Amino acid sequence: MAVDLEAYRSAMGSALKSQGYACVFVATTTDGNPCRLNYATDLLGAVKRLRRTSPAQLIIEDVVWLPDRSMAMMVAEHVRDQLEGHLTAGGWLSLPASQVAQAVREATERQHRGVVTFSHDQLMARWAHGTATREDGRKRTRPGRRARMAAKGLAVTP
Repeated sequence: MAVDLEAYRSAMGSALKSQGYACVFVATTTDGNPCRLNYATDLLGAVKRLRRTSPAQLIIEDVVWLPDRSMAMMVAEHVRDQLEGHLTAGGWLSLPASQVAQAVREATERQHRGVVTFSHDQLMARWAHGTATREDGRKRTRPGRRARMAAKGLAVTP
């Protein structure tokens, strides 16, 4: 399932950046193979640079957010080392993007057990919940407390 990058142009993207979060992402061509594994603190900027150098149209298959750049770098390097036999020219992996995304999730859990991480879907669900319409029917002008706490990676009790 492709990730909608437009969500990161909002206040959520700014919150992730200001809190020091970094992500590991899997980019692929429209048919899902080959794919590229990378990490970034600025997802939009990294994807923009990657698209400029790619001859094919790219989509983002999966994104996992971690609270620190060094954690994201460790996960990405570990998965690259693990899948070294599938590396092709330019750092592309000759594997389906879904398989590489699964390897990223497993490596994240294994290397950073107990650390609060978010997949793209989890982050979208938390952000939507925290920025929902108020009781009086008006839209919030800024993210609510739940959304700000979710961006910080803190658990919020209802």
